[in-house]
Amino acid sequence: MSEHCAQLLASGRPLPALPQILASHALIRTADGELFREALLHASKRCRVETFTAKETVLLETRSQALDLRPEELLRRLTRLGAEVGPPWAQDEKYAALIAWLSSLRRASRRIGSATRAGQTP
Repeated sequence: MSEHCAQLLASGRPLPALPQILASHALIRTADGELFREALLHASKRCRVETFTAKETVLLETRSQALDLRPEELLRRLTRLGAEVGPPWAQDEKYAALIAWLSSLRRASRRIGSATRAGQTP
């Protein structure tokens, strides 16, 4: 089994210059999150770990198409999953579950494609 990293990207606007960031606690927190995400992506690539990313603002809309579901149905399914998993199950947890689901589907479809190209039964 190959290793992979799925990551939900921030949906905000680009960060301002460093002096402006340092003048605002909220921007410091945002920059910290961005640094953490970039460090994970960099480390994943350096270790040859496959990465899968998606922007938070378009996650439900674009990814529901990949699953052949309406965004409302996808959100309903994620909410039901949370009832089984238990709290906490807010938007962060729903989106994390969705991006992990999509990453797994992406890996599975590549495995099936590779097996088919090699003449094997997936």
